Amino acid sequence: MKVAIISPLKHLKLSDLGGMHFCLAQRVLESEEYAEYYRSQEHKWVIMDNGAFEKGEPLETEKLLEAAKLASVDEIVVPDYPLKPKKTLNAISNFLASLSKNERDTYDFLVVPHGKSIAVLLENLKDIIGSCCYYNEIDSIGWSVIDLWKYQYRARPLAVFSTLSVESGMCFKHHLLGLDDARELLCYLSSSVRSVDTSLPISLAASGHQLSFKREPIGHNRVSLDKTLPQRKLRLSEENIKLLVYRALTFKEKYP
Repeated sequence: MKVAIISPLKHLKLSDLGGMHFCLAQRVLESEEYAEYYRSQEHKWVIMDNGAFEKGEPLETEKLLEAAKLASVDEIVVPDYPLKPKKTLNAISNFLASLSKNERDTYDFLVVPHGKSIAVLLENLKDIIGSCCYYNEIDSIGWSVIDLWKYQYRARPLAVFSTLSVESGMCFKHHLLGLDDARELLCYLSSSVRSVDTSLPISLAASGHQLSFKREPIGHNRVSLDKTLPQRKLRLSEENIKLLVYRALTFKEKYP
């Protein structure tokens, strides 16, 4: 599994320690430095979020595609509305229907189902696939930490969806949107989760904590993208990131 690190703007080099990248569309539009950093990542896959997590609703399609072009991203998180399955379904259908052939050929597309229970979330996912199969543009499924915030829960829809994928003949990549507990990675020992994005190693370091796979999560605040870290906490951030990246790549051997 590859890890994408979401870093404060003044410490974007911390993101170099991850195996791929995850950028925020609204920040791309606000900061040329931010856009240039991701535009320069020719050898790493770059996913771009749509702004819904931070703003409560996604950027308009025109702005989202403008940001994608500015940062030269590889994959776009299709517009979604957290915890609003029907509104998300409509947003995804409308977005994919509006794309030109060139836009379809240029980017991969990641859709995010929503629901306050696993049953509702999976029903939303099936509706999304059913309504969008004509466009054949869904490449990845994103599982949001907003919907399924307990680490022991988020593995369940993945197991169910694996069965659905086999039965339908469809195969998608899986991405975890957010990580609040490093131990969550242990849920995926036998799965094929491609990637995860998180600021957890930096948020922990900003509060003076080491990342751990063995203990309950320590209370901490999500680090602001405008945060400037002192050298001591920068070093701790690097240590935490390296540990998370290493475990994500090797946990099958470390945790049989």
